[in-house]
Amino acid sequence: MALSAAAATAKQAGRVEDESALRDAVLLTRPSDFLSVGPAGSMLLAWRRLAGTPAEKLLTEASIGAVLDDLGLRRDDEVVSDLADDLRQLSAGIGTVGMLTGAFATAERYGFARAFGCWLADALLAQRLGWAHAVPLLGAEAALGASARPRRSAPALWRQALK
Repeated sequence: MALSAAAATAKQAGRVEDESALRDAVLLTRPSDFLSVGPAGSMLLAWRRLAGTPAEKLLTEASIGAVLDDLGLRRDDEVVSDLADDLRQLSAGIGTVGMLTGAFATAERYGFARAFGCWLADALLAQRLGWAHAVPLLGAEAALGASARPRRSAPALWRQALK
């Protein structure tokens, strides 16, 4: 799932790497050269970080800063601190749906890509549900509209079924 999320993130960022290229960039790199996986490989590392880090540690300032670096987004320590505070407030006060939509709104408010909002929402969901680790559920949808299967509205499906 992390690989699918990374491929969607790379596509959203305008990169050409597919799942195979992302996997190869990370797995064929020597452990000592992990900093040379390239920008798209770093995107895969961000999603693997989501799945491999205990859920309670995902929304710390250090983890958020590292993910921003991996996703190629600007990193300002003050913004990371403010973002971490906003996420703590978000996770404490409202229902699950509000929390998830709030994750996307928070990412957008700070000028970050939708993929980062998906990452935050997945992390918040894991914490809310008490999971030991997060699962990149929303990450594969980071590039909305990039699905191979077109999305149709219910009326359009009914019209097609009635033909």
